[in-house]
Amino acid sequence: MIDLNELIKRIWKITWKHKILWGAGFLTLLVTFLFIPLMLAPLFLLLGSNDSYRMLDEAWPWVLLLCGFVFFMAASYVVSSILRPTLVVGVLKAERGAEKLSAGELVREAAAYFWRFLGLMLLFAAAFMAVYAVIMGIQIVASLLTFGLANLCLWPLTFLIYPLMYAAIAVMELAEASMVVDGLGIMESLRRAWDLVLKNKMSVLLVALILYVGLGIISSIIVFPIFMPIGFLPMLIAEDVLPRSFLWILGIGYLIALPIMAFVQGIVLTMIKTGWTLTYLRLSPVPPIENNTPILADEPQA
Repeated sequence: MIDLNELIKRIWKITWKHKILWGAGFLTLLVTFLFIPLMLAPLFLLLGSNDSYRMLDEAWPWVLLLCGFVFFMAASYVVSSILRPTLVVGVLKAERGAEKLSAGELVREAAAYFWRFLGLMLLFAAAFMAVYAVIMGIQIVASLLTFGLANLCLWPLTFLIYPLMYAAIAVMELAEASMVVDGLGIMESLRRAWDLVLKNKMSVLLVALILYVGLGIISSIIVFPIFMPIGFLPMLIAEDVLPRSFLWILGIGYLIALPIMAFVQGIVLTMIKTGWTLTYLRLSPVPPIENNTPILADEPQA
């Protein structure tokens, strides 16, 4: 059983001491968040229209929305594949006693893991989409065959997506740590992570609750009041209940608030990556002495 008290203290110590890691978390989320306005561009274009309902019936705003979403997802995966391994490398160095971390050195060493991190994230994204499509397909077919009655019984299946999603994320986080710590490839890291989860179910569950539920509640308390008004933007545009100038101010305020959200969530991301990397180090078996040096070179294992 992992020592949660020691783990929490170590997460905080590394996160607070090596604030340069905040930069990787901040940039990861800031770049991602900056693409959100591009994805929502059609909605902001409605601000200049005197007939919002007519524009909502046209195809081009939705085409732009789809293109923005695709671009947003592609950009977020590329950025994450650059900066997520940077965090893992930094945490590993800090755990090994490094007193000071260099941003340039971290990025150079993390670059060797770009394709494997990208491949792992795309693999999990495809798996999530496949599972969701299967559940939705079962619901649709059953609903058609029973004139909607089966949908009432099968609807709880959708709630299974959330625990499955967090379980899969835990496996992915441990797999990412294994890529850097032990220099494993995508499939090898998945097998290692899955084996650790099976052998340490309770420890992984408790760590996940602390990192996702605990940190999620804390960050939401800070961020939610800032971004709550933006959730009403589409409704306000469609209903035309507020002056256009106010909606523009709301949109500009959202852009100004993005760095605040990225900063808060960046620290949270740093703590999450620190937590999972330390968890991997504490749960994984100690390799033989000759293989006890993780690969942090320019040419990692395939």
